[in-house]
Amino acid sequence: MAIDKPPYKVLEEKLAGYREQGLFAMQAIEDRAPAATTDIGFLASSLDEKLVDLHDATRRYTIAGKADLMLRKRIANAIGQILEHDLSDAERDMVADIVTSLVRQAERDLRESISQRLCFMEEAPLEVVLQLAHDSIEVAQPVLEYSPVLTDMDLLYIIQSKSHEYWQAIARRKLLDSSVVEALVDVKEENTALNLLLNDSIELKTTALEAFAELTKYSDKLAEPLLRRKELPQKIAMDLFWHVSAQLRTHILKNFNIPKAKLDEALQDALEDFKDTAEGYHEPKPSKLMIDLATQYGRAGKISDAALIKTLRRGQVRFFVALMGERTGLSHETIHQIMRQVGGQGMAVACRAVKTQKENFVSLFLLSRSLTRGDRAVDALELRKAIKYYDALTEEMAVSILANTIIDASSN
Repeated sequence: MAIDKPPYKVLEEKLAGYREQGLFAMQAIEDRAPAATTDIGFLASSLDEKLVDLHDATRRYTIAGKADLMLRKRIANAIGQILEHDLSDAERDMVADIVTSLVRQAERDLRESISQRLCFMEEAPLEVVLQLAHDSIEVAQPVLEYSPVLTDMDLLYIIQSKSHEYWQAIARRKLLDSSVVEALVDVKEENTALNLLLNDSIELKTTALEAFAELTKYSDKLAEPLLRRKELPQKIAMDLFWHVSAQLRTHILKNFNIPKAKLDEALQDALEDFKDTAEGYHEPKPSKLMIDLATQYGRAGKISDAALIKTLRRGQVRFFVALMGERTGLSHETIHQIMRQVGGQGMAVACRAVKTQKENFVSLFLLSRSLTRGDRAVDALELRKAIKYYDALTEEMAVSILANTIIDASSN
């Protein structure tokens, strides 16, 4: 099994192979240093001397135990100075080969320092930058976010072959081609979308904003940056109205030119929904807008446990009634009754029948009881009884009970 050579040994061999005078120049400069610990970087002016300085720094870094922050910075700075030198094509190829070999042999901390030093450099060799960009995310992030050397094709390949941490870094770049933006939108990843929305240097197409609007319906942290994008059309803002907080609803009403008829309807619904949480459960019947929206969710298969819990946590009681009614087939009045029922048997049956996970049932039970009865805390005994009833039910039993309840309700 081959043993990896220390980076400075690799550099020695490269220098010896490319320029015989490199090793002589190295020894001449080192002889001028009064002590082994002296930094000879300030003496380097020619390319050979800068290469010698890089060799000296890597040798000391290896001997010092690879934990020396100053030596890591010195190596990264030496590489930067070499690349900033006025190089011929042959010299540039030589330096690219040397730096690529050095990066391949280096420890991760050193690769991070090199990535931070090269990330803004237009002179950085593409092969070196690509090697760093495909490294661990700690190494790759600076070049992914800032390097002008990476092409659109390079970025598209990284998006296709790497995970969400790499997408998020690319989404922060100040210059992004529309093809790269579209690829990032297509991954449908929350934090990548957030970084794109917060990136004021790029313009987002309507198709991208529509995709982010769908994500926003299930992600509170995307709502505000999306609604503050200057390109956001009125229609998307209106579609988001029932999916955002009361504060952001106020922002929509103030900043988008919504037709008066829709404005009056939306404002009335907003006021009534606010009363649901502030003054108690006044009117269990959802508005037409809520019912229509719940129907759209049901057709799209998006009435998940998480969506129901999120709706209750926002205090949108009547919208929850509409969503739960759509998911279970129960009437809105029945949903209202089981939310208020002592013991939670009705909620347990409904949740079991639609395959709600146990921990999500507990959340729905506690939230619905608190919102509809004004309880600050559900009695521990009542909670234990509700969980015990849920555990005793099989899915088949719950589906049968639910079906009979629906039939009985329709026959009355």
